[in-house]
Order: sequence, then structure tokens, then C-alpha cells
Amino acid sequence: MISEPKLKLIANFLIFQIGWLICILAPQGYTFLFTAIALTLHFTWIGKLEEWALFAKLVLIGFVLDSAIQALQILDFRNAELLQPAWLFCLWLLFASTIRHSLAWLFQHRITATIAGAVLGPVTYIAGSKLGAAEVITDSYFIAALALAIPWAAIMYYLSWEKTSHETHLKNHYGTV
Repeated sequence: MISEPKLKLIANFLIFQIGWLICILAPQGYTFLFTAIALTLHFTWIGKLEEWALFAKLVLIGFVLDSAIQALQILDFRNAELLQPAWLFCLWLLFASTIRHSLAWLFQHRITATIAGAVLGPVTYIAGSKLGAAEVITDSYFIAALALAIPWAAIMYYLSWEKTSHETHLKNHYGTV
């Protein structure tokens, strides 16, 4: 039988995966609705209020990264109202909900997190482009993947560093992680 904490981690991961598909494929109204429901469940079930700082950081990082990707003409996000479409904002919020939960294991070692970012970051953007959410406008998918790998490796390294710093702070101040 699966324990309740493991069930919550599985649910957290599945909600993110479903949310990714909804953000990529569904009309924007459904994206906002799903994200609102997912975040309500997250903070009711497993999230802590202190996570909002992480959410804010990731949304800001995501906004800068995705704006740069579009400005540098690596990808063109379709239906971008301003610098990027609102569904990307929702994706970053959903991703943030996994960092201290279903993906926490990934950030235990910086090298693992960095490699995962360099590989999986570009894969998600290219998969999204194949599903029609964006268009690769560089000369090749390889160039796009390489251009995406570098910032994603840095983001994941940063998140791993922040996780260990956060845990050290909790241990030093409260005696627990």
C-alpha cells in the first residue's frame, strides 16, 4: 500500500504533468482554471505558505527566460499578448509547485539537477513546439536545444543551491529540515 506522503508526491507530479498538457493544448481560460485549482489543492494539501517566495522567484526567472527566448528568436510563442503568453506564467507556477515536493529528490545533488535541466528543459520546449504552442525559429532544433540547455542548466543549479541553503538555514535556526 502506498503511504499518504508518497501518494501526495505522486499526485503533485501528476498534477504538474496534466497541467503542462493543459497549458500547451487547451484554451487560455482552462489554463487559468486548472492552475487555480492545482494551486489551491497544493496549498491545502502539501504546500507551505513560505513557498510563495520560491513561486515568485520562479515566475520572475521564467518571465525573463521566456522573454529572452522570444527576443533572441529561438522560439516564437504563439498568441503572445505582450512578451509571452499567459499560459507560460501558469506553467512556471505549476513547475514551482513541484520543486520542494515531487521533484525535491532531483535537487539533492547539484550535478544531477544541472544535467537534468540541460536535457529536460529543452525537451519540454521542443515538445511544446511540436504540439503547436510555439515555433522553433532558429535554423535547427539542435541550435534551439543548445540555446535552451544553458539557461536551464543554470536554473536547475540555482534551485539545487537554494534547496541546500534553505535546508541549512532551517537546520541551523530550528534544528530540523
